[in-house]
Amino acid sequence: MGWERTLVFVAGASPQVITETVWALCQRRPVPRTKIFVLTTTSGRDHIERALLSRGGAWAALRREYPAARQFDFGAKQVLLLPGPNQHPLEDVRSDADSVAAGNFILDFVRSYTAPGYPPLHASIAGGRKTMGYLLGTAMMLYGRVDDRLSHVLVRPAALEGTDFFFPPRKRQLVQVVAPSGTAVEVPVKDISIDLAELPFPRLRLLQETGELPSGNFSELVQRLQHRLGQYVRPNIQIDVTQQRLICGGEAIRVSPLRIGIYAILAKRRRTHPAGTTCQGCSLCFLPASEIPGAFRAELSGLMRHMKSVAVGKDWGERNFRPEVSKLNAQLQQKLGSASAPYEVQIRGQKGQRLYGISASPELLTILGLPTVGGNVAKKEGAIV
Repeated sequence: MGWERTLVFVAGASPQVITETVWALCQRRPVPRTKIFVLTTTSGRDHIERALLSRGGAWAALRREYPAARQFDFGAKQVLLLPGPNQHPLEDVRSDADSVAAGNFILDFVRSYTAPGYPPLHASIAGGRKTMGYLLGTAMMLYGRVDDRLSHVLVRPAALEGTDFFFPPRKRQLVQVVAPSGTAVEVPVKDISIDLAELPFPRLRLLQETGELPSGNFSELVQRLQHRLGQYVRPNIQIDVTQQRLICGGEAIRVSPLRIGIYAILAKRRRTHPAGTTCQGCSLCFLPASEIPGAFRAELSGLMRHMKSVAVGKDWGERNFRPEVSKLNAQLQQKLGSASAPYEVQIRGQKGQRLYGISASPELLTILGLPTVGGNVAKKEGAIV
C-alpha cells in the first residue's frame, strides 16, 4: 500500500491544525510513513491551498525545518471535497440536507480506510466545524479498529488562538503572529506547547463485523445501532407459544415447537419463582438436570400434545434436552449476533449437577399462549406478564 498510517482531518477555515498535528506527531518516534487526507468544503480547500500548499506555504516550510515531517505525504489531490445533496461540492455546510450528505461522505471514507488490510487510521476532529467533528467522531465509533486513533490538538499560550501560527520554528526564539484583530503579537518559542490529546471512544465495529450493521447512510446506521444497543440494555423477550416464535428486543425468531416449549417452561419458572425480581445472580429458578426426566418432561409432553406436535417419550431426558438447547442458542446467535447473550438459555454447574435457565429479569418476560399445565392441559390459553 506504500504507507503505514492514514491521517484524516475535517479542517476548513483553520488549516493550522494540520501542521500543528503533524508537528506533534513528529515528536513521537519512530515516525511512520503517513498519508494525509482532508475532507472539506470548497471554501476550506481554498484556505488550505492558500495557507499550506501554495508556493512558500507553511507545509513546505514545516518539511524544510523538520525532516521527520517528510514522512507525511500530503498534496492537493488528497484534499477531498464534501458533496452536497445534489452531489456538487459543498461551499459550506448550511442546512440539514448538507449535513446528511457530508455525514454520508465522511462515513464512507472511514469505512473504506478501516477495511481489512488498511493501515491504522488517525482521525483529528480539530479545526473543522463542530458538526464535522461530531460526524467524524461518530464514524470512528462505528468503524474504528483497535489501533485506530481519534485526537484533538491543543495549542498554548492562548495568544496563538485564531492567529496565523502554524508550528514552532526550530531556530528563532520569537514567533510573530497576526491576531484576529489584525495586530501583531510576539510569543516566545519556549512558551509554546502543542499537545495531541487522544480521545477515547467506544469501538462498535464488532456489530459491523458480525454483519449486524450493514452499509448504509449515516442516519440509518445510527438508528440500527440504537436498536441493537437496546437489545443489550433492555432485553425484552416475548415467548409466543401459539405462533412458535421468540421476539427478542423486537427481532422475531421462529423456532420449532419443541424448542419454544422448552423456552416457555423455563421462562415460566423465571416469572413465577418466589424470588421475584430481586434474583440477580441467583439460580433457584433454574431447572436442575435431575428434574428433566420427571416433572419437566411431563409438563413438556403435555404441552406438545396440546400443540399437536412431537411426542416426548417416557425415556426423554437431559441427553435429549441439551441438544435442543444448543440448537436454540445457535439460532439466537445467528439472528442476534453479539447481542444474543441475554436471551440464550444459560447453562451453569458441572456435569451431573447442571442447571438450565433464562437469566433475563422476570419483568422483561412475556409468555403468550402457554396453557396451564398441571398434569392435564387446560383448554384456555393466556399470557403470563
